[in-house]
Amino acid sequence: MTTENTNIPKTQKPATPKNKVVLIFIVALLVMAAMAIFRQKPPAIPWITNHDEGVKQAREQHKPLLVAFMGDTPNSSWMERDCHHSQSVVDFVVKSFVPIWIDGDKQPALTAKYNVTAYPTYVIKWPEGDKDSRIVAHSSPSAFIEKMQTGLDRIGAEPKTR
Repeated sequence: MTTENTNIPKTQKPATPKNKVVLIFIVALLVMAAMAIFRQKPPAIPWITNHDEGVKQAREQHKPLLVAFMGDTPNSSWMERDCHHSQSVVDFVVKSFVPIWIDGDKQPALTAKYNVTAYPTYVIKWPEGDKDSRIVAHSSPSAFIEKMQTGLDRIGAEPKTR
């Protein structure tokens, strides 16, 4: 005598490989969506976009300026994407400078005042000083920090790292 299990509905089918793939895909999408929602924003340099305001803050804080002249160039885009959001670069800039962002194409008078001819160009100087140091083109985050430190040394600023 055989007994039949009457608790299992007759219409239920076992999971197929196709169903498992779809389920895994849905779970993966949900995980990716959750990660996107809760992901922290990358660090960023707190740029001041008003030159005169930046100079004023540098005087008040007794810090040198880091004036970034950016344009619509691949090197400017690369620096913005890869260096300006590096935590080590952000930390160094915040500790060492008052950072000013200049769109060189939209502010030709400032670009001419600083004698900038290529983008990106970073000018390191004291607010009242004539002497400056320049970084032109792009580099890795660690090389950028080294170049900024060299710029600080050239204008007579106190070394921030070593």
